[in-house]
Amino acid sequence: MNVRKTVHDLQRVPKRANPYAYARYLKRLSARIALRSMLARLNRAKWLFRLWYKDFDRRYIGRYAPQTCPRRILEVGPWSRDKDSDFWIPRPNGDSCCSFCGSAHPDVFFRVLNEAADPNSSTYISLSDKRYKIYLQIDGVVNAMEGPIKFYTQHLADYQDFKDRRDEWNALFVAAVQASNTKLMERMSMRAVNKEDAD
Repeated sequence: MNVRKTVHDLQRVPKRANPYAYARYLKRLSARIALRSMLARLNRAKWLFRLWYKDFDRRYIGRYAPQTCPRRILEVGPWSRDKDSDFWIPRPNGDSCCSFCGSAHPDVFFRVLNEAADPNSSTYISLSDKRYKIYLQIDGVVNAMEGPIKFYTQHLADYQDFKDRRDEWNALFVAAVQASNTKLMERMSMRAVNKEDAD
């Protein structure tokens, strides 16, 4: 129904003749106006997103070496699947993250594994319910805007160092998981003791 036609019809409906019909017209008119307002907001948000994405391309194309995120190809979504559409963007803490999925760079992941395997380091990793996703707990990194907080193992598929030293990577990963579990258990026990002392 056209809003202009609805307003025109409202002018033809006598208010005193049928107040219920007039109320129905008002209800339909307000619904139409609200719907058009919501669609206008959505179109504006879409336009702003396209403008931001173009600005994103201008900021990062040419500044960082392009790469193709495996999740762009494997995952289902409305994005394009063109190669070399992603970058390794440095975060404030100095580590690089994928511009598409936010995963840490494989070099960063290898360094975090070494730190997590060290029992004297506070860095640790934790597994998720997804086999390809690993959470990283790095000192000084509170959220994803400050540094990497996760790693997707799909990025190891084309990583040559992982192909050349797969056994070393696997052994280091097992050691990092065991050491991280010990660190987490110690933290949980300390929290329990502190809670009992507070009570």
